[in-house]
Amino acid sequence: MAQAPAGQAPPPKEVRADASGGALGLRIFEGACIGCHSFDGSGAVSKYATLLGTRAVNDPAGTNATQALLQGTHVHTALGKESMPGFGNSYSDAEIASVVNFVTRRFGTTASALTPDEVAKRRQEN
Repeated sequence: MAQAPAGQAPPPKEVRADASGGALGLRIFEGACIGCHSFDGSGAVSKYATLLGTRAVNDPAGTNATQALLQGTHVHTALGKESMPGFGNSYSDAEIASVVNFVTRRFGTTASALTPDEVAKRRQEN
């Protein structure tokens, strides 16, 4: 894979469906996430929607990405509030784990291996 120029996020990795939930994660990403994040992770609606180079996708434990998917996120900017809705009520633990593993593998440096049981535990912590 080619190196990104200094100061730029690396390009996303090639997409491959595999037996570890990659097909499910890809399908959910295509259906629920592409509209805001773009297939290449560049952020279709705002710079705050970019996934490339973010802490959330570079966390091998998938902690921040899981939290963002379960509860949503928001940030106050000079232009107003930017937000992402939570998907915790819409997707199962297995589906959340699959999409977190997909985005960390595709856009991060080290793929997470989040399990549905870990997602269930994180749900209970909130």
